[in-house]
Amino acid sequence: MGRHGPLPRSEELGAHGRRAPGEEVCYSSSRMTQILAGATLERPPGPKYVASLPYAELTFPSSWPKLATLAKWRKTAPGLELGVVAPYGVRTGEKGALRFDEGLEERFAWYLNALGALRGHAVVPTGSELSTSKRDRERLAAYFERLKADDPERLIVWAPTGIWSRELAHPFAAEQGVVCAYDPLLDFPPEGPVGYARLKAMGERQRFSEGVLFDLLDRLEDAGFEKAYVALESERSFREASQLQQLAAAGE
Repeated sequence: MGRHGPLPRSEELGAHGRRAPGEEVCYSSSRMTQILAGATLERPPGPKYVASLPYAELTFPSSWPKLATLAKWRKTAPGLELGVVAPYGVRTGEKGALRFDEGLEERFAWYLNALGALRGHAVVPTGSELSTSKRDRERLAAYFERLKADDPERLIVWAPTGIWSRELAHPFAAEQGVVCAYDPLLDFPPEGPVGYARLKAMGERQRFSEGVLFDLLDRLEDAGFEKAYVALESERSFREASQLQQLAAAGE
């Protein structure tokens, strides 16, 4: 159990993802969890980003770069850890989610090669298109195995939404040997040495203030991870991720 006791459920949190009003928040004077903060980006970052942050989560929502372009860029940022989000087209065939056909095979091959060119971790989001049925569980397990085929040591992060509750997702991820992503401000953490936090500014939570970032760090420390990746998505994601990394460094 963490220093705060059990983490509150989402309905017990304040409007901005903080603890309920009046609840005491204690900040750690020293941290044992290695924090790798970064932003969710639609393209590989530039020199300023690379010099400031240890991590980036890349998405390719509109176009998929050539593999040679990715490999060339990677040489400019050899020390940056990367998560590469599997685009919708890499997860979906003509007959549905994770149902491989010729087109999906080709797109999946691009993704595997992109992971290799970028030396990146795989980040696999799923939504309402994936049920908790036995057949969909088998398809998802097979998908994870495909991601490990060319690199058994590859870190695979699964980011489930839809009907996959924490009670179902966490044990399934553990069975498959993948990391289950979560929002530390809204949910309880999965167990394991590596944590992966994905936080998006939306609704009443439009920004991540210093107080929220301190709270986030405390929750990650409470979870007992050895290493925790953090991907922030907001209009100020670079600035907020930089502040988070600085706060983490100050507490070491």
